[in-house]
Amino acid sequence: MNTNKLTALLLSTAVTVCMFAQNLVENHSFESGLAQWKSSDWKRKDSRVWLQPALDKTDFQGAGGTASMKLAWTKQHVCNITYSKTLKLNRLKEAELSFWVKSAGFDHNSVTELLLEFPEVKDKKLRTVKIGNKWNRPPSDWTFFSTKVQIPAGASTAKLHIRIHGYKSTKGTSWVDNVYFGPVRKQAEGPKAKHVISLKRGFPAEVHGGVYYPGESMTYTIEFKENKAPGKTMDFVWQLLDFDGQPVADGKQSVTLPNKAEGAFQIKLAPLKEFRGWFVLKGKFTENGRTVAEVTSTGIVVERQKGKRDPFFSAKTPGTIEKQIRMGNGSSNFIAQRRHMQSSPTTFYPKEMKRLKAWLAMCEKYGFEPYIIFHSSQHSTATNQQQPLYMRKKINDKLAKGINPYDEAYFQTWKNFFALLAKTANGKVRDWYMGDEIYNTQHRSKWEVFHYIGVQKALYETIKKIDPSMVVGGGGCFMDRHPIGRKMWHDVKDHLDGISCSLYLGKVTAAKGLTVDGPESGKLLDRFKDTRSVIGNNKFVACTESGYNFLDHPKIDSDIVKEVAKINARNLVILRAMGVRKWTFFTFDNNISYEKRGGRIDYGMWNNATGSPKPHAASWAVSARMLAFVTDPVDASPHPDVYCYVFRKGNKTLAAFWAYVKGDIDAKITMPSDWGGVDFLGRPLNGKTGSQNFKLNDRVLYLEFDAPQEAVVKAFRNGKYILPEVYITLHRVNNGKVCVTVQNKAGKDLNAAVSLNSLPAKKVSIKRGTMKNVIFDCPPGKGKLTASAVVNDVKYHTEKEDEWYGVAKLSAVPSIQNGALKGFEKVQPLVMDSVKHLKPLEADVAGYWTGKNDLSAKIYLGYDQNYFYLGAEITDDVPVSRNSGVRSWDQDAIQCAFETANNEFDSVLTPGGYDADDREFTIAATPEGPELFCGTGSPDIARKIIGKPQIVRTGNKTVYLVRFPWKNLAKLKPVKGTVFGFNIVIFDFDAKDARVSTQLEFSPGITYGKTPAFFRRFILE
Repeated sequence: MNTNKLTALLLSTAVTVCMFAQNLVENHSFESGLAQWKSSDWKRKDSRVWLQPALDKTDFQGAGGTASMKLAWTKQHVCNITYSKTLKLNRLKEAELSFWVKSAGFDHNSVTELLLEFPEVKDKKLRTVKIGNKWNRPPSDWTFFSTKVQIPAGASTAKLHIRIHGYKSTKGTSWVDNVYFGPVRKQAEGPKAKHVISLKRGFPAEVHGGVYYPGESMTYTIEFKENKAPGKTMDFVWQLLDFDGQPVADGKQSVTLPNKAEGAFQIKLAPLKEFRGWFVLKGKFTENGRTVAEVTSTGIVVERQKGKRDPFFSAKTPGTIEKQIRMGNGSSNFIAQRRHMQSSPTTFYPKEMKRLKAWLAMCEKYGFEPYIIFHSSQHSTATNQQQPLYMRKKINDKLAKGINPYDEAYFQTWKNFFALLAKTANGKVRDWYMGDEIYNTQHRSKWEVFHYIGVQKALYETIKKIDPSMVVGGGGCFMDRHPIGRKMWHDVKDHLDGISCSLYLGKVTAAKGLTVDGPESGKLLDRFKDTRSVIGNNKFVACTESGYNFLDHPKIDSDIVKEVAKINARNLVILRAMGVRKWTFFTFDNNISYEKRGGRIDYGMWNNATGSPKPHAASWAVSARMLAFVTDPVDASPHPDVYCYVFRKGNKTLAAFWAYVKGDIDAKITMPSDWGGVDFLGRPLNGKTGSQNFKLNDRVLYLEFDAPQEAVVKAFRNGKYILPEVYITLHRVNNGKVCVTVQNKAGKDLNAAVSLNSLPAKKVSIKRGTMKNVIFDCPPGKGKLTASAVVNDVKYHTEKEDEWYGVAKLSAVPSIQNGALKGFEKVQPLVMDSVKHLKPLEADVAGYWTGKNDLSAKIYLGYDQNYFYLGAEITDDVPVSRNSGVRSWDQDAIQCAFETANNEFDSVLTPGGYDADDREFTIAATPEGPELFCGTGSPDIARKIIGKPQIVRTGNKTVYLVRFPWKNLAKLKPVKGTVFGFNIVIFDFDAKDARVSTQLEFSPGITYGKTPAFFRRFILE
């Protein structure tokens, strides 16, 4: 044997033994299982259960490790895992307590801690020592926590416990490894691996971006930097995990590091022949059993598409042709902006003409249905000129003089533009869409709407004159998006065949701590019903832009990113059921400029940061196959929380169904024929005629039948579904009463016994499909309000903190004197100076928020018979003022909102959006002076500047004072004991050209989606 190698091996072993020889914890790294660790087992009085630990051999930390302790926590669990042996201290005076931990999937804050207990010590302050992560920073990667412990006098033994505090989280998983308690070590974390290399990212090398067909070879490019060992050969260990974190495949290969500091190498993975769906690739370099560098990538395995691709599916910035084909896109769009294309009234720039013809040829060659989207906004700025160069000066001069330049001759230039496009397309383009977001541009000029309508008419007249069978879309606005949609409809309805517009589906910003709307909470069916009530059933709906924004690049395998995949599938089913003509996703490939400029904005299914597909790319690809060319939709939903849409699909019948509930529900359906299908990620399903049991949840199942559509509809409507019969919630009505609301979710009338706290129960009847409000006398207090409803011997339960904030009646009118607020001396302010109120949650970690002096706030509220008053003291190191009016929030500003009727208190019953009695205001020091702008309100104040607040800045502090007349606050009146919802957010930009703000928000519900149900409740005192 080589003696040098033997010496090295013995040395390595000696170091490891030295590290853990004095550890009082046996089997500290769980290599021998979990026998020494026990969960508490005494019977609890509440409904929660003790969490049982599990051994995980796929994720572990440390040299030569093979296992860790996995703790899969939910809000139904209590976690207290105890080391079963008593630790004998043997006169130890000072000790080290340490462990490694990582977490994933917690939807709010959480703490995983190691607690050391000295049972013989009576002093509570000395009896326990605990270590773990900060409550707002659960570690996403293996993280080491350690502390030195002074052994208290009289202590001869100790106990160890592992605990999880989930706070408001509903679920999450923690892993624990290498627990240590013993003498203080010289190297507490063990010998650190010498830095060899850093891995930047890993991504599929193929032109399709990682959308694989079954059995194809898979090659991944791994980019590296800081290579300190060129020519060194190391083991690259990898593992594939599915959407649910279950192992799919693993392997190891030797890699010789290239002879350069920064570059890339490739690895080849074995083909996946049986697997279908989205997977995560976890790869790492190891040396002597230790992890040196890690990387994460992803991929998709989906069946080849049979037959033609459906033109319903399309995308902006769609990536390579092969990616579009594999994703199932059947159409391709061309964004036609006249300012870039038109060189004279009758000609295009040669470069633009070449680009147009190349796109048309590509569509024809690869089977894409071409359609063109126009942007017509006429508002010009120095950096964003909207008019073609040949006529720009003439138009701008007239605008500068206040003259309307949009006459018949002007609109003829548009007709020339459209005619030349149509001539070049030569009948290949059948759909022509206006794509402007008129609700965002209509305020820019007093002629903006006039201009839009004129261009819409010019498009319709030109295209219909050439070929009446071609279709024209426009209108610029879904009817519930903005009042401008209804206002313009009479002027545009005769100049379009259908609506074409951006159609974002509720709350679409995905980030840690935020929620994304599905079609259920986003009220998609109601939105279509509302729009159809205006446009009728004969006009089509086409979406020119829709998608999601992933703020601050959440981990590609995080729960919030996975949630979008499930929502995406459910949206697409309902959009097909609603008869939408075309759906343009924004975007497949994120524009790299978004990441370069802001570093925080990502609209893509793929982005530059990872180069790999997010899971909603998989649900899109599967939907594009299963929903291709479906017709004759029938809503066969058997229950308000169980959705089922049945389509005809060629000579087959397709059913798409899911349940919008927490957890799973049991369903039994008598299948009218043999069936096959897939889940939302393409994982195969099949079964026979007859009774079939399902576990339903928020994941779409696509099932295909040979049976006729009518038989399939009947089967799902008559299925048996085990669901709660009622939903129960509660809220404070005023300073003396609490309302318990019981919603009947069964298909029949119900009787219920409803109670609150220890008060006597009240018996009520609840008609099917209705809600019953049951009022109880209950003065405000602190602590929990607990309500229950007993229905058919089943007890339904809910509880909520009796959390409220008093608003004092002021004895004098408040003011600002010498840069300070006066008149609020007896008011307890709302204080926002910690990460508790920070948005996005990672702003402090990323350095966007550096502490109280960067941004903090004290908010003072009060009222009298004439006004509701708001005072604010804001500490902000860099003042930014750059916008007025409708965009006054886009700078350092305050935005506040009132839920004046106190009727939106539960996000299940009222999931999002402002009602007619809600109000939202922005307060800002704008370049035009201090402004109070009403964003949401009655027609007399909505989208108008309605006041001039007092704003005074001294040093790094800005003081605001604004008064709201009661007439501007809808149903909120100056009556003692009145309860209302209120929220406030502080926007902070640290540079004049900053694109994304950091915010302090008192409660969720204003930023990233208007949801008054999340507002805190306030009482007029």
